[in-house]
Amino acid sequence: MKREGAAIDWIHIRAASPRAILFVPPLIGGHHAQQVRHFRRLIRRGYDLVSFNYAGHGDSAGKFSLEAALRDTWSALQRAAAISQREGLPLFGIGVCYPAIPLLACAARFPGVFDKIILVNAIMGLRPRAIIRSFFDYYSELRRTENRAPRLAEAFRRYADFIFPGVVKSRHRFGTLHRRRTRLLKTLWDAVFLDPLSDVHLPRTPVLCLYSTHDRIIRITENVLGDRYEDDVRRICPLATFRPLAADHFLSHPDARSAAFGDVLAFLGSE
Repeated sequence: MKREGAAIDWIHIRAASPRAILFVPPLIGGHHAQQVRHFRRLIRRGYDLVSFNYAGHGDSAGKFSLEAALRDTWSALQRAAAISQREGLPLFGIGVCYPAIPLLACAARFPGVFDKIILVNAIMGLRPRAIIRSFFDYYSELRRTENRAPRLAEAFRRYADFIFPGVVKSRHRFGTLHRRRTRLLKTLWDAVFLDPLSDVHLPRTPVLCLYSTHDRIIRITENVLGDRYEDDVRRICPLATFRPLAADHFLSHPDARSAAFGDVLAFLGSE
């Protein structure tokens, strides 16, 4: 697969007698193999899976930015759609956390490409001001509870661990994404000024939206959960149905993962 002369590393996991194809964009700082692990229960149920690595990740060439992630998702979606058409299989999109944004943006650019879409703890916009406000609220709480003013660098590190536990982070990397493979200023510019979902509307696509009621990341970026969050999703996806889960952003508890898996199977018509 090519994007402006740069190779995009992608993967297609095949089932013996596939029901459909799942198109799953990766997480920032993640890897396409991570998506294979997350959705292996669906693969075992007979679903093919197509994923890829953004520029700057894995074996994909080029440097990462949010705009590049949109282009990479579009290129990979064209590949998945071609496989779907050639093999006569439905194509379902799955967007988890940030990848929901490029997934929905590309779905609007390619009307009717997805038979159904699944959103899991989807972020509908980055909202930098909300993130900055959240960080300084966290910093103020550290000062109050520890009776000292931690250095900003230390506070930021602890805040990142609070929001993204278990993700390898340092000054030079976030997960698999290294700073030297990132267009840092471009990424910051995109976070402030790029709004890929501003004009997106998918009036005919059935959508299942699973969201965790204890999700720190959604609470920060959306500033709210519940009815107002559902309204934000429904503005883009009017056919959305919702399933709140008593869980965290990562669906850490096995019961939450099992409940989500059952909802997904029922939505895809495989239960």
